[in-house]
Amino acid sequence: MLTCLLGLGWAGAAAAGSLEAESVALFRHDHFGEAYLPAWQLLSFDQELGSLAVEGYGGLEWLAGVAQPLDPDLYHLNLAGPLAQGRWVLGRQQGMGALRRQTFDGVSLRCPLGDRLTVAAWGGYARHQDLDDMLDRVVVSRAELSWQGGRLLARAGGQLHVDPQAQPVLRQDLEARLRLGDGPRAAGLTGHAVLAELTEQETALLEWARVGVSFRPVSSLEASVHGRHREAADPDSLFGDAILDTLAGGAVSEAGLGLRWLGARWAAISARGAVVSYGEDECSVLGYRFDLAWRPGLSSSAWRLSPALASRTGPGGQYHALYARASWQATDATELSARAAVVPYLKGEQPWDTVLTGGLELQQEFTAWLRLGAMVDAATDDERPLDLRGGAVLSLGWL
Repeated sequence: MLTCLLGLGWAGAAAAGSLEAESVALFRHDHFGEAYLPAWQLLSFDQELGSLAVEGYGGLEWLAGVAQPLDPDLYHLNLAGPLAQGRWVLGRQQGMGALRRQTFDGVSLRCPLGDRLTVAAWGGYARHQDLDDMLDRVVVSRAELSWQGGRLLARAGGQLHVDPQAQPVLRQDLEARLRLGDGPRAAGLTGHAVLAELTEQETALLEWARVGVSFRPVSSLEASVHGRHREAADPDSLFGDAILDTLAGGAVSEAGLGLRWLGARWAAISARGAVVSYGEDECSVLGYRFDLAWRPGLSSSAWRLSPALASRTGPGGQYHALYARASWQATDATELSARAAVVPYLKGEQPWDTVLTGGLELQQEFTAWLRLGAMVDAATDDERPLDLRGGAVLSLGWL
């Protein structure tokens, strides 16, 4: 594939920057049980051109299988250069928005005003990968001020979203982090709020609000408490968690606690939990989420075992996942890992069922610029007695 050609013809061109090519091939079954082979040929690079810098990331995709037409896609391609004490970027890029990172085609500017204050702005046409939204001409723009000094880090911004087929939306956001002392055991406060306004209706909606406190009762214990309210989608949520609030039809609020105990040689056990309210007050549904994980410390043993537990409930159902990953560092360049999970779940009004899944993965580094990964997974549930999947990743990279 293209990776092999790059290894022969592009090594010299990448000497002044970096170049990495990745070939990915998978084995999957569709919803009807038919086998197909999706594949990706990806290329990323960055290059210094005097005071300018160019970077790109894109490739060819066969999402529906190699027997189907390919879909070329470009995730990043931009040119950057100095601006006073700051920087400008032109092209396809990402900017940190009010709620999440936004990919867009346009320009961004960032310039410090002294030692602590920075002004930044970006704007262009919005871009969502694989959704063909380049035709809808949605325009996004943002300006923000950030302050970093002493114990305070704060950011305030405004973001305009103009869709030809909908009302313009203006988002105003404020985010801050404050340390309440010095030293490793100092407590910290965090806050983040996003207010969305429909400019034509002059109505405002609190899309996102979160406050948190972190502290260390003893040197080996980290603790945190938080509260959150959101009307917008959670940018950090896994797809499985999103299913739980599909039927909520309203706001989602939660209050939670997190603990992490630090052991010897960077071992740690962490627990996080929250009570979650889905929907409006009159017809809200209570649920919860809970995560427990163990990270083994560094040792001379080549074996590592990392168990974890995740539990979720919501108006769309609930699940409890017991997961474990074992890895064996056979040599400095070879790692073999095995993973397994047992997931009892309840979906809607249907009876309880269980998903069983397991897999093996091999990571092999031949040289500093050549790596190979191979994996195989198997799962079973009420819809499919056996779902067998496999894949391979070949990476070539130069600095």
